[in-house]
Amino acid sequence: MSELGLRIADLEAATQTNGPRSAIHIQQKLDEKIAQLDAEIRSRQEAQKVQRRSERMVRDLQHQLLEKDKLNARHQEEAVKSEQKMKGYRQRIEELVRMWSSFERERVYIHTAPDVILLALLYSCYIPSIFNIR
Repeated sequence: MSELGLRIADLEAATQTNGPRSAIHIQQKLDEKIAQLDAEIRSRQEAQKVQRRSERMVRDLQHQLLEKDKLNARHQEEAVKSEQKMKGYRQRIEELVRMWSSFERERVYIHTAPDVILLALLYSCYIPSIFNIR
């Protein structure tokens, strides 16, 4: 800006010494400098728009990443809980198999048919309410 002011002052001084022909030339130079300044202002405004748009995109991507991290953590927790349930089911099945084996060794007869108990053992992972496991 100060450079523009100095040039204007120089041009005004030259106008007084050179006359009207020089005034037209000075006016043309002044118009050129004003056009350059306007172009610079528009360029800066456009750069600011691009910067704001980029910052908004970065914030959106950071938010999406945070949400994905939360979702991933929730899925991991659910996987751990499911693994614990499966471990409980396996233990219960092993316990029932041991009980059934002891019934067979002792020739203890129960009122339920063996096929039904075996089916219950096989499907215990799908029907946990049979064994009262929650």
